[in-house]
Amino acid sequence: RFMRAVNQSAPSTPQIDIKKAPSFNQDEPHLDAYERALRQRKQEADERKARLLAGYDAIARSGVCGPKIVVREELEHMELPQDAEPRKPKFSCTSSFSGGFARS
Repeated sequence: RFMRAVNQSAPSTPQIDIKKAPSFNQDEPHLDAYERALRQRKQEADERKARLLAGYDAIARSGVCGPKIVVREELEHMELPQDAEPRKPKFSCTSSFSGGFARS
């Protein structure tokens, strides 16, 4: 009896209340100029980002670029001029301080 009463009180078809989200253009009249400018800049930035990512993807698929390979034999047999001297570092690392300044 209980199940029959429950089944009779329930609607025969489900009531689905679906509301559509308002589109971007419907909200636009309610925005002030500052908010419209912000949305426009964000949209332009998203488009620029999509173009950049598509460009990177195209370059990666072309096979032109890749890791730089250093050949050890070429480095070992490289000829340097006789007067070549290695550069001296310009920094001074010391833990000795005198009067608040590092001594070198």
